[in-house]
Amino acid sequence: MIKDSLSVFVNYGAYQFNKAADSIGFENIDKRLFFQLTKKYNAKEFSYHLLKQYNHNNLIYCNYAGMVSMKYDEPIPDMQWQKCEGQDTIAGYCCHKAMLSFRGRNWTAWYAPELKYSDGPWKFNGLPGLILKAVSEDGEQNFTACIVSFEQIPIVYNDDSMVQKTTRKKFNKHLMLHKTNANQTMAGLISNADNTPLQINRLFYSPEEKE
Repeated sequence: MIKDSLSVFVNYGAYQFNKAADSIGFENIDKRLFFQLTKKYNAKEFSYHLLKQYNHNNLIYCNYAGMVSMKYDEPIPDMQWQKCEGQDTIAGYCCHKAMLSFRGRNWTAWYAPELKYSDGPWKFNGLPGLILKAVSEDGEQNFTACIVSFEQIPIVYNDDSMVQKTTRKKFNKHLMLHKTNANQTMAGLISNADNTPLQINRLFYSPEEKE
C-alpha cells in the first residue's frame, strides 16, 4: 500500500482485513467482529508490518518473535541495484530486470517503469519503477505481485505502544533462536529405522536477511 511518501507492506490476511474493515467502517467494528474478521482472513500475524517513511528516511519493522511482538527502526536501506538485460510481464506490466546483493542474499527483481514508485515489497526500493517481483538466488524467498490495485484503502498498521522496541540485529537473533531451537529439539527425537538421523527437508526458518 503506497500513499504519497509513505508505504506499508503487510501480509495478505491483514490486507484483506483492512479492506473489509474499511467497507464496514472501522468505527463499527467491535471486539467480537474484530476476531471474526481476523479468523476469516487468517490474519494471525496481524502485528506484522513494514513501514517506509520516505520523508524521514526511516523504516519501521514490526513482527512477532515467539510470543513477543517487537519492532525496530532503521534508515531505509540504500540498495545498490545492477540493471540487467531482460524483460518479463508481471501482473500485466512490462518489467525490467535488476540484481542485488543485500545482507547475505542475492536477489533478482523485476520492476515496472510504468508505475512511478521507487518502492517494492518488504524493504526493497531504489529502482525507477515499482518492484513487482523479487526472488532470492536460492529460491527460498519469493515476492511476486498477482495484481496491482488503485483502490483508495486507508493505510492501517499496528502502532501499539506496548510493542517491545529493539534493534534489527537483536530482533533477527531473537527470531532465529525462537525458530530454530524448538525444531532442533523435535529433530533429535526423529530417526530412521536404522537409527540414523532423519533428513528433514521442510524449511522451518529462512530469513530475508542473513547478515
